[in-house]
Amino acid sequence: MAQSAENVGDLEEEESVYDPKVRWASPQRVDFMTFVGRDVLAVAHDIYIIFLHLKQETELVYVANSKQTGDGVDVISGHKSHFFAFTEKTKNPRIFVVSYPSFSIMSELKDTDVNRYKGLCVMESDMIAAFSGFPNYLISVWSWRSNQRLLSIQTDVVRRGQIYMASRSHALICQCWGEGLTVWEVAPCYKRCLMMKRSKHEASGWEASDPKLAAVCWSNEGQLYAIDDRANLYSALVKFVKGSDLCFEASPVDPLLIIFGEVGHNYGMGLFALETGKSLKKVGGMSLTNQIVSKIVFSPTGRHVLAAAMSAGHIFIFHLSTEYKLELVRYTELGRGLADCFMMRVGDSMRAFSLVLFSDKYAIGERIICVNAETGKDNKFAGKMAGPYAQLLPLSTKDSAAAVPHLASQLHVLKLSGEKGVTVSVKMAPPVETGHHLKHYSAAYNSEYLVTYGADGTVILRTADCPHHCDLQLIASHRYEAGVRQAVVDTGGSFVVSLGDNRSMAVHFLLRGHEHETKELRHTPLELSMFDENGNTIQLFYENDKNYLDLQEDKKVREEAMDYKRQREEVVRTFESIQMRMVRLLEENLGERPLHQLSLAEFNLHIEHKKERIKQAEKEREQIRLETEARIRAQDHVTAWIKQQCWDTMLCPRVKLFAIFSHYQVENYAVLPTQRDKWPELQQIEALRSVEMENDEDLFRPWEELTAHSSLDESNKLSAVPSSMAEVLKSVDSQFLSEVPDETSEDAVAEPYVLSGSNAHRFIDIPTVMIPQTMAFSFLQMDWLQHIIKLNAQNMRLWFNKQFDDLMNQKKREVGLVEDRNARLRFIIDELNKLSDLRGSFHHLAIHIQDPEWAQEEQPHRLIKVDPEECSIEPYISPSQVVVPPPEPQPKDDFRERALVYMMDGVLEKLWHEEIKKPIPMPQCMLEKEPEQFNEEDLRYVFEYEAKVAFRNEERDKYRKMLHAEYAKLSQTLNEGIVKFNQKVKEMWLTKLKVDSVIGQENLNLMRLRRTNLDRVEMAETLENMRKDIKKYEEELEVLHNETHLIQEQYEDCQATYESLTTKDKYLDRTFKNPFADLSPIIVDQCYKFFKKRPKWVQRATMIPVVLYDLANAVLTGVKPPLLHVDCIDYFKGTAMSILCTLTYFDSIEQLDQISNMPPVMDEGLWVSMCKLRRGKIENEIRMRAVAQEVSYVETAGIAWRAAAAARRQRLAATNELILHHRDKVELAARNKTIQLVLPAGQVEIITTGHISDFEDATLIPTEEIEKVNQVILRVGELKLRMMRKQVEFRKGILSKEWEHAQMKMKLRHLEQELYSYQRLKIPKELQSYLKNKELGYTDEQEYAKMEKEMEASKVSVNKILNDQIKNVEEVELKIDAIETKAQELEKMIVALNVKVSEKRLNEDPLEPIRIRRIFKKRMETLVMRSQLIREVQANHTRIVLLQTELELLRLKTYPTLASFRTIT
Repeated sequence: MAQSAENVGDLEEEESVYDPKVRWASPQRVDFMTFVGRDVLAVAHDIYIIFLHLKQETELVYVANSKQTGDGVDVISGHKSHFFAFTEKTKNPRIFVVSYPSFSIMSELKDTDVNRYKGLCVMESDMIAAFSGFPNYLISVWSWRSNQRLLSIQTDVVRRGQIYMASRSHALICQCWGEGLTVWEVAPCYKRCLMMKRSKHEASGWEASDPKLAAVCWSNEGQLYAIDDRANLYSALVKFVKGSDLCFEASPVDPLLIIFGEVGHNYGMGLFALETGKSLKKVGGMSLTNQIVSKIVFSPTGRHVLAAAMSAGHIFIFHLSTEYKLELVRYTELGRGLADCFMMRVGDSMRAFSLVLFSDKYAIGERIICVNAETGKDNKFAGKMAGPYAQLLPLSTKDSAAAVPHLASQLHVLKLSGEKGVTVSVKMAPPVETGHHLKHYSAAYNSEYLVTYGADGTVILRTADCPHHCDLQLIASHRYEAGVRQAVVDTGGSFVVSLGDNRSMAVHFLLRGHEHETKELRHTPLELSMFDENGNTIQLFYENDKNYLDLQEDKKVREEAMDYKRQREEVVRTFESIQMRMVRLLEENLGERPLHQLSLAEFNLHIEHKKERIKQAEKEREQIRLETEARIRAQDHVTAWIKQQCWDTMLCPRVKLFAIFSHYQVENYAVLPTQRDKWPELQQIEALRSVEMENDEDLFRPWEELTAHSSLDESNKLSAVPSSMAEVLKSVDSQFLSEVPDETSEDAVAEPYVLSGSNAHRFIDIPTVMIPQTMAFSFLQMDWLQHIIKLNAQNMRLWFNKQFDDLMNQKKREVGLVEDRNARLRFIIDELNKLSDLRGSFHHLAIHIQDPEWAQEEQPHRLIKVDPEECSIEPYISPSQVVVPPPEPQPKDDFRERALVYMMDGVLEKLWHEEIKKPIPMPQCMLEKEPEQFNEEDLRYVFEYEAKVAFRNEERDKYRKMLHAEYAKLSQTLNEGIVKFNQKVKEMWLTKLKVDSVIGQENLNLMRLRRTNLDRVEMAETLENMRKDIKKYEEELEVLHNETHLIQEQYEDCQATYESLTTKDKYLDRTFKNPFADLSPIIVDQCYKFFKKRPKWVQRATMIPVVLYDLANAVLTGVKPPLLHVDCIDYFKGTAMSILCTLTYFDSIEQLDQISNMPPVMDEGLWVSMCKLRRGKIENEIRMRAVAQEVSYVETAGIAWRAAAAARRQRLAATNELILHHRDKVELAARNKTIQLVLPAGQVEIITTGHISDFEDATLIPTEEIEKVNQVILRVGELKLRMMRKQVEFRKGILSKEWEHAQMKMKLRHLEQELYSYQRLKIPKELQSYLKNKELGYTDEQEYAKMEKEMEASKVSVNKILNDQIKNVEEVELKIDAIETKAQELEKMIVALNVKVSEKRLNEDPLEPIRIRRIFKKRMETLVMRSQLIREVQANHTRIVLLQTELELLRLKTYPTLASFRTIT
C-alpha cells in the first residue's frame, strides 16, 4: 500500500498520526487495463492501479509512489491466478510482481539496459515478457521466481501505439501494430529458453493495405482474433445542468452549493441546498451580467459571497442570510482584469480583496483593491509586498493572509490591519518554504488546514496558520505527468481529494486506524433513473431573465423619465408652438409678391446643423469615392494578374463555333505557347533515332515471312551501305512496309501504316523518327515515344485548329451574307406592304426575320473587354465633365446643290420602284367639274388619266410579282447557304471526334507499351521477392536446425538427469534397510511401510518445474520458501488453488512427520531417521516429476521446431516451383507481344467491354481470306438454292399426284352415294297415278277441266270463310271501344288517386316512416332480447337443477340414507 513520504521541514521523532491510504481513484483514461484472475479488472494510470471486483462490486487501489512500492505505473499485465506485474514510470525501470489482494511484492526484476518498457505480458510457467522501446526495441523473457532473464532479442518493429497480448493457455505472445502482427512462441528447454517468430507484415509500396487492427485477443485453444473497430468508454452523470461554461463552489459552513455559468447570453449563479436524501434543492438564483463570471468566493463565515467576472474586472458582493437569501451589497467595475480575489475579516469588518491583473501572459498581479463587504465602501490598501502574486487566500491566524508568488516555491504570509475601518495596511512576515520541488504550485484552504499542490505531483498538508513545517507530504501524481490541478482537504483532516492535470482523481484517507482503512469500497449499482435528463435537470435561472446590469439600466431610465417628465412636456409644447408659427410665416411669405418673397433658406432655423450635415455628407462621399477607387484599383490589379497569367499565356484560346440557327457546335483546342515544333528532347531523339535507323536492315523481324526474293534483297542490302543521312531518313518507310506481309505488295505500298495502331497519318505527316509498336520494347524507346506522341498530339490539335479557323472565317463570311440577305428580305417585305396599302388592301405580311447572333463562347476576347452596350446602367456624367461643343462654322452658300436636290427630289437618278409608288395627279376638270359638265377636252384628259392609272397599276402588279419571285429565290438561297454551313459544322464536329480518337489512340499505344514495361518491372520485382523469400527461408531453416540441435542437447541432458534421479530413487529404495540392519525384521517392515506412505498427490496445471523444485527443497530442508508462506492462504483461499494445494501437500508431510503418528514398536530416534529418509525419497520423487515436466516441455519444443522447419522446407519448395512458373510466364510475356490495330467498327465482330482481356481469344483474319470464305459461302449458297428449288419442285409433283388421287377418291365416293340414293328411291302415289293415267291415255285437257272445277269449289269455300272473319272483326272492334272507354275511366281514377296521394304526402310528416322503422326495430330488438333472456333463464334453471342434483348426491355421500330397521324382540 501507499506509504507516507518524509515531511519537508523538521518533523518530530514520534510516530506520525497520518498513514495515507487511497480509498478510491478515477483514472479518466484507460490506456492500460488487464484482468487479474477471473473477476478482478485492473486499470493503471499515473501512480494508481485500481482493482474492481466485478462480482463483489468492491474496489481496491494500489499506489506506486515510493521506492518500495514502485515509482509510478507505466504498463501492467495480469495473470489468471491472483497476481499481477507492472513496470515503473522512470528511467531504467523495475518490474514488480505483486500478489492480490495483499499487495505483497513477490519479485523484482531490473534490466539496466532498458530505458522504458512499452509492453508487459505475464505468461504461463512463471515467465514474463517485457517489450522495451527506443533505441533497441527488445523483447526480454524473465523467470520471476528465479529473478533470471532467460533471453533478450530484438523485435525489429520500430512503431508507436503497439498492442501486446499474451495467451493464457499457451506460451504465445502477440505483438500488433497498425496492419502488422507478430506472434512470438516461447519454449522453455530445461536450462535454456528459445523463441520463434511468426510475422504478418504490413502492405508496402502499391499493395492494397488491410484495415488497421484495433485490438487482438487469444482464445483458450490458442486461436488469435483481431478486430479493427473502435471502442468508447462512457461515464455517468447524476444531474444535468442546463447551461454552458459551468463551475461550482461550496459553502465552507453550510450544506450549500453555488453553480455558476452561462444560460442563454447571460452569466449568473444558482443556489442549491443539499438535503438529507442527497438531493439538490434550488433555493435561489440570479442573472448577473453578460460578462464571463469565472469565480465565486465565500467568506470564511459563509455569510458573504463574492462573484467576479475576472476578465472584465467586475465584482458583485452579496450578503447571504441564514435562509440562503442573497442581498447585493456592492457592485463595482475595477477597470482592469483580475488575477485572484478572496474575502476575510480584517479588524472588525469583512473585506473583499481583489488582485489586479498586470500581465497579458500570466494570471498574476501586484496591486490589491480592498472593498468593505459589510458597508460596500472602498478601503485604502497600503503597504509593500514582494509580488507579483498568482493567488491570495486567508489563514486561520487573525488578520493574516497567504500569498502565492509567481514562479517561486515559497509562500508569503501577509499581516493585515484595519486602521479606523477605512485603511488596510499590510506587512510582510517571513516566507514559508512549501517543500515543492518545482516553482509552480497552487493552494487551497479551509478553517483547519492549508493544502499546497503543484506541477511536481506532490500534495503538502499543513495547518491553517501556515507553520514552517508540514504535517504530510503526499505524492498524488507522478512527476512525469502534468502535475496536480486541484486538491482539497476536509476540516477533520480525514481525507484529501486530488485531481491531476491528466484528469485522474483520487481520494486519500489520512488518519491511521481509520474505520475505512479496513473496509473495502463497495460499489452499489447505478439507478437508471439518474440518466433520465427530464427528471434530473436543474436550472440556474431562466434564460429570458434580464441580468442585474440590464435591470439597473432600465431602472435608471425609468427614474430619469419620471424626474424629467415635466421638462419634456414643456419642450414638446414649445416645439409645437414654434412649428405653428413657422407654418403661418411660410403661408404669409407665399402670399406676398414674388419680388418681396423670401427664400426658403431664410426659414431654416438650424443653419449650422445643415452646414454640419453637408460637410459630413461631403466627407462620407469622399470616403466612399476613395474606397470605391481603391476597390477598383485592387480589382483591376487582380484582373490584370488573372489576364496576364491565364489569358496572355494562351497562344490560341479555346473558342466554340455554333451552327446558324441550330444546336450543333464544335470547339477548338486551346494551345499554349510552350507547345512548339521542336524542343531539345525531341532534337536529341531525332539524332539518336537516326543513328539507330542506320542499322535498320540488321533488325530481326520474326513477324515477316521470308521468301527467295526477300533473301536476295537482304543480301544486296547487307552489301550496300547508306551514303548519306538523307538515305537514312528515307529508310524509315521500310519500318512500316516491313510490317505488312509481302503477299500483296500493292496494298502494302498503299497502306504503309496498317500496324501503326493509329490513324494519325490520315491527318498529319508522321515524323520520320517514329518508332513502330512492333519495334518498341525498351525503356529508352518508351521515353522517346512519349515525346514523339506528344508531338503527334500537338500536330493533330494544330491541324484541327487550322481547319477550325477556316470554318470560323467561313462563318464570318456566311453571317455577313445572311445579314445582307436578311436586309434585302426586310426591304422586300416593306415594299410588298406598301404596295398593299396602295392597292387599298390592309393585309400586311407579318414575317419576322432573325439575324444570327454571335455567342460569348465564339468571341472570347469579350471576356476581357466590356462593351458599352453590355452595361445596363448608363454611365454617370457629372456637370463638371459635361463638355459644351463649340459652335460649328456656318457653311457657305450652296444654292446650286439645293436647287439640284429640289429638282431631282433628293436623288441623282429616279428609281422605277419609287416612281410607280407615286399616285397619278388627277386632271383639273375632275376636281372642279361634275361628270355631266365635261366637254371633249375634259373627256380626253379623263381618258388619258384612266389610261395612266391602268398602266401604273400594271407596273405595280409587275413589281409585286418581281418582289415575290425575288423573295422566294432569296429565301431559298439563304436557307441553302445556312444548311450547307451547318452541315460543315456537323462534319467539323465529327472531325473533332476523329481527332480526339486519334489522340486517344496515340496515348493508348503509349500507355499499353508502358504497361508492358511495368509488367516487366513487376515480374522482376516478383522474382527478386521470391529470391529474398528463399534466402529468408534458408536462413530461418539454418537457425531452426541449430536450435533443434540445441533442443536435442537439452533433451539429452534432461533425460540423463531423469535417469540419474531414477537411479537414485531405486538406490534409496534398495538401501533403505541398510541403516536398520541390526533391528528385527518386524520393525524394519513397519519402517518400510511408513517409508512408502505418501500424501495424496493432486497434479495441477500450475505445478510447473520451478514450483516443484521449490517444494522439493522445502520438503528436504523443512523450511518453507518465501513465495509459499502461510499468509497467502488467508488471502487466496478458494482462488489460488495451485498454492493452496502445494501448501496442503507440504503440511501433510509435516503432519506425517509428527511424533503422534509413530507406531509403538519404534522409538524417536528410529522415527526421525525414517522421516529423514522418507523426506529424501519424497524430494527425489518431486524432482523426478519436475524433470519429467521438463522433458515434456523439451519434447513439445522439439516437435514445434521440427514442424516449423518442415513448414520452411515446404515453403522453400513451393517458392522454387513458383520461380519456375514465373520464368515460364516471363518468357511467354516476352514472346506474346500485343499489337494495337485500328479497325472499323463493322470489322470487329467480338463483344467489347473495355478490357484488354476481350481480345485474348480474338483472331486477326486478312481481308483476302474473308473474301475467299465469302466466295465459298456464295458458291455453297447457290448450290444449296438449286437443291432447294429441286426439292421444292419434287415436293410440288408429289403434292399434285396426292391431290389427283384425292380427287379420284372423292369422285368414286360421290358415285357410290348416288348409286345408293337411286337404290333407296321410292316413287309416290301421284307419280304412279300420273304414269298410270298416261299409260291409259288420259289427256291434259281433261286434267285442266277437272282443275277448274276444283278452283270454283275452293273459291266458294274461301268466300264463306272471309264473311265469317268479317263478322268476327266487327265484334272485336265493339269490344275494343268498350275497353277504351273503361281505360279512360281508369285513367281519371288514377289521376284522382295521384292527387290524393300527393296531398297526403304534403300533409304527412316525412320522418314518420323512419320513426315507424325505429319502433319496429326496437320491438324486434326487445323480442330478440326477450328470447335471449328466456334462453338464459332456461339455461340457468337447467344448471340450477343440475347443481341441486349434484348437491343432493353429495349430501347422500356425506350423510347416507340408511334403510329402516327393526328391533327384534
